[in-house]
Amino acid sequence: MQIQVVAAMGVWLGLAVVVTVEPLFAQSRPNILWLSSEDNGPALSDGSTSVEVMGAEALGRFGSEDDLAAALQVLVAQASLDDNDLFTSMLALIALDYLDRRAMSAVETIAALPREQRGMQRQFDVYLPQLLDKILADLEP
Repeated sequence: MQIQVVAAMGVWLGLAVVVTVEPLFAQSRPNILWLSSEDNGPALSDGSTSVEVMGAEALGRFGSEDDLAAALQVLVAQASLDDNDLFTSMLALIALDYLDRRAMSAVETIAALPREQRGMQRQFDVYLPQLLDKILADLEP
């Protein structure tokens, strides 16, 4: 199956790969690495946080060790509330959660992520800490 991507469809490609089985990843990997930015830049620096997170999740779950290292860099950066909004952070944390034990090399960095954001709406202030706690509990030896 040949997947052709246009810029507006980048996130949908990421979703299609992430929610399907691993064999599709092997065919889609080149499209994830060179996903639809005008300068043919990698998906992991697409400029759209959702595209970056989806691409990183797919690479982290199904890719090589080098893919995993690159994916963890992106996901940890996008998970930080210091530089991102709550929803971007949660999307990245959910992707980290799906990596399971493959995220073990980033456990210290994940543990150091901020748990709250100045001005965060009260109804959302419990989600992120609970998600971080779940990820860290899953990564305990």
